[in-house]
Amino acid sequence: MGNIILEFLEAYKCLDELCKQIMKSDRGISEYIDGMSKEPDGKREVDCWESDYKQLKRLRWIRNQLVHDSGSFHENIVTTKDIQWIKAFHSRILNCSDSYSLLFQSKNNKPIKQKEASNLNSQKQEALISNRESEDDIGISLIVAILLGLAMGICIWGCVVYI
Repeated sequence: MGNIILEFLEAYKCLDELCKQIMKSDRGISEYIDGMSKEPDGKREVDCWESDYKQLKRLRWIRNQLVHDSGSFHENIVTTKDIQWIKAFHSRILNCSDSYSLLFQSKNNKPIKQKEASNLNSQKQEALISNRESEDDIGISLIVAILLGLAMGICIWGCVVYI
């Protein structure tokens, strides 16, 4: 059961990061859900709006249970279908077929052309890559700082022992 939970959390984290990028918010999936709840035309214009909204809320609740409540890892709280849905929704966002993209297309009375979708996907992917690269740079800097601190500590300790 532990592996399925870890796979769920990893898939959720990836979707959350993507939602942070497209929603330009630190709140990720929560921001996507809040935006859906404030959009008056969503239910009427997009067939999957309500089901996406409910599923995102349910999956956020599961994630919160796993992360915040003790004993939740022992329950059968996650299914492989949950993981598949998260990954599929992630792909839908990248393919501009998620709820917000469909609403945008509906309001503009035209689907996003393949070229436009490709440009949007490129921009989304570039933003994600840029974000991950900056996170990698921070991680490397942190490791170097820790190693330098350890080296200085060892040198100081050696000098104290020598004296």
